[in-house]
Amino acid sequence: MEVRLRCKVYPGQFSGEYAVGAEQADQSRFSLFAPERYVVWDENPTRDHAVGGWLKVTLLEEGEGTALVKLPRESFESGRFVTVRLDQIEARVPTVELKS
Repeated sequence: MEVRLRCKVYPGQFSGEYAVGAEQADQSRFSLFAPERYVVWDENPTRDHAVGGWLKVTLLEEGEGTALVKLPRESFESGRFVTVRLDQIEARVPTVELKS
């Protein structure tokens, strides 16, 4: 199920991507470059100003206060799978498919 993870958003190195940073459940940090389709920001980030935002991730498993999620790309520190706190995840909304 697709959910959104709270994160900090920075401009990426290339157009069409953003640098994203967040925290795992054990308080260690992770970061990655994510395609723009996976990132939603509260305001437009600039080189001098990171902003709060959301990273679209896949929820794989929930535990007591934590969730295992799959990132859209590998992080530099932790690979493609990270465990985060449930309070970092936006309320899950099922995807609705439109029928033609």
